[in-house]
Formats: sequence, structure tokens, C-alpha cells
Amino acid sequence: MTSLLKVIILLIVLFFLFLIIAPQPLLPPSYIQKPKYDLAKPKMQRIESAIESYYLNTGQYPAKLDDLLNCPKGFEGLWQGPYLESIQLYDIWDYPYIYELNSTDPNRYVIISYGGGGLPGGDGYN
Repeated sequence: MTSLLKVIILLIVLFFLFLIIAPQPLLPPSYIQKPKYDLAKPKMQRIESAIESYYLNTGQYPAKLDDLLNCPKGFEGLWQGPYLESIQLYDIWDYPYIYELNSTDPNRYVIISYGGGGLPGGDGYN
């Protein structure tokens, strides 16, 4: 084999190794964020289920997400938790979920993930 052919084969092998080891730089950010976005929804549904269980046991919604982990004062006889593990209160980007009770209707709440940016606003998956 000629040395040029050996160099070409070596470059091809190195190229394929690079594709296997470091694919993320070759992909646009949306291909990386989309799967994380898709995983965030089921995590939020688990929190929603825990909030509803808390409601069924105590008769009201938690004041904060931490109430799903630790019994708040005054609920010692009703609280059946912990309803979640602490790690479940963080989104797929490792930011804490935001939980807000509706100020005008105590029977409504929202669970928010700000996405990969971790801050309000942003665009796309952030």
C-alpha cells in the first residue's frame, strides 16, 4: 500500500471516530434541546399528580413545592407524604420548577419550566 492511501484510510477512520465520540458540535442546538423539552412534560405531570394527591389528603393545594417533600405545620394528621423526591422538583436542565398558586382562585395553580435558559422570556426551547 502506498503511504498516501494509508494516510487517507487513517483520516477516514479518525473522522468516523470523531463522529461517534463528539456528535453534539455537529448538531444544531434545536436537535439537542428538543428531546429535553419532550422529557420535561412527563416530569411536570408527576409533579401535578403529587400536587393532586396532596390536595386529596389535606383539602388544599400546597403553598410551595417544598410542601410535597416536608409536612407543613398544621397538616401533621393529614399529610401522607413525601409525595416526591427532591430531585423531581428540578427540570431536565437542572433548574427548579416554578410553582404558583392563582391569587384570585386558590383551586388553580401553574407549574413552569423556563427551559434551557432557566430565566423568564427567551425563545424556542429556552
